[in-house]
Amino acid sequence: MSLSAVIFSISLRNIFPFTFFLVFFVINSLQCSSSDISEPKKEEYSEGTPYGLGSNIINSIFVKNKIIYAATNEGLSISYDEGKNFINRSIEDGLPVMDIKDIFILDKKVFIATWGGGLAISNDEGKSISKTLDVTNGIASNQCNSVFAANNGQEIYAATDSGLSVSLDGGKTFSTKTKADGLGSDAVRKVIVDSNIIYAATHDGLSISTDDGKSFQNKTTENGLGINMTFDIFVDGGDIYAATMGGLGISADGGNTFNNVNSYSGLGSNYIFGIDVKSDTIYAATSGPDGGGVSISTDNGETFSNKTSEEGLGSDYVNDVFVLNETIYAATTGGLSISKDNGNCFINKTSGTGGEEEDEGDSCE
Repeated sequence: MSLSAVIFSISLRNIFPFTFFLVFFVINSLQCSSSDISEPKKEEYSEGTPYGLGSNIINSIFVKNKIIYAATNEGLSISYDEGKNFINRSIEDGLPVMDIKDIFILDKKVFIATWGGGLAISNDEGKSISKTLDVTNGIASNQCNSVFAANNGQEIYAATDSGLSVSLDGGKTFSTKTKADGLGSDAVRKVIVDSNIIYAATHDGLSISTDDGKSFQNKTTENGLGINMTFDIFVDGGDIYAATMGGLGISADGGNTFNNVNSYSGLGSNYIFGIDVKSDTIYAATSGPDGGGVSISTDNGETFSNKTSEEGLGSDYVNDVFVLNETIYAATTGGLSISKDNGNCFINKTSGTGGEEEDEGDSCE
């Protein structure tokens, strides 16, 4: 892989603060990661965007209780009507900054990872921000890439560029896990917890802890990953899916070994930024200089069909994918694209989407 290709990829992800780190990393490597609330009235929607998304650049997506949450680089956009209209939450609503990287929903609590402002938490499905958490609370860095929560919000995991910060008391205090604890890198892109096992996608491998974060075992190319740069993880029963910059790693033995699949199997690109698995179907968000799209496999990754702007995606550069009730939500650099027919046709939502006139053309027919 060339140095220029890596820099190109990072630009697509809109994570310029990481560029210097990645350039150094690559050069060094060459030398030797249903609600019951009512729908808001139209006058409640944010001014400045016609009932639309805060930005067309969508970093991640989460859907819960028929509410769509879109993390944009210009606020947290929320739709209570399945994407017809969006409210954009901003600094005026209590967010510490506008650049939102990730969202996690636990019951009615919304956990928001921001770039530059730490974490924000809403207790009422995003209608208001109840508190913010940052370095003053013990988080390693205000540059947060991902967030995960459990135990009614008492457990909070923040993936930052300076380590994995963990709180067991609802955010009152945090302890941080780093390379000294076995993480592949202090730059952590994604964190999830499944069956009391912590999985951290880092810039130098997939790190796994089976002892509540006391120690981590790091999985790398030596275990079969396509490349050590890991962006996302998904765990489905005993299977682990690792989205890397060198393909999709699939493990059936707890991460001891991975089978890596790449564009030769039909993936839109070897740069995988998001992964979801539902009913034995794999959905991969791909984006790179060699192409991109939402890649779908029904045979455990042996082959993929790739969906692109030809099927209605807002852009072939896809940052994340989320699947619920057979509906695919794709976070692209050109809007939020939604498909209800397994990717054969997408409807794209943008910062100008909304209102009766615009919705007239909102159809896959």
